Amino acid sequence: DTFVLCSATAFAVLLAFDTPSAAEGGVTLVLNAFATLVGSWTRLPLIFSVVLFVYATVICWCFYGERALAYLTRKALPRRFYLCAFLVLIVAGSLFSGDFIWNMTDVSLSLMTLFNLLALLILFPYVKRETSKLFFTKRKVKSTKKEKNEKDRAAGELLQ
Repeated sequence: DTFVLCSATAFAVLLAFDTPSAAEGGVTLVLNAFATLVGSWTRLPLIFSVVLFVYATVICWCFYGERALAYLTRKALPRRFYLCAFLVLIVAGSLFSGDFIWNMTDVSLSLMTLFNLLALLILFPYVKRETSKLFFTKRKVKSTKKEKNEKDRAAGELLQ
């Protein structure tokens, strides 16, 4: 669904304007593109959709962060601190400029990506070992079933 929505938005912007204005950014650009292509009646449904998307995103990020922290600590105090900090940052996000918020989001996501990549590199030997065990075990089970079928077939031929 994200791919379809983002593609539709990009196509609308590209079809509506020869060269999109750099001054128009984000939602304003999309609203004007759909108003140009479909009509001005699209503004209200698009604004409603954006508000719902923002709300769902905030709820999801809060939930995922809290669940990850619950997995790491298993204590209530850090989770309560996280929820309080999250609420404070929501209010702060409404007070700062959009550029600052996007830059902070980019930095946060980059740091999360960096830590995840480091964890993948550190855990690679373990993943490789467990994967080998899994595939070796499956092969062994399959070969055992195959051997059993061959024995049953051979026994059946002897009885005939």
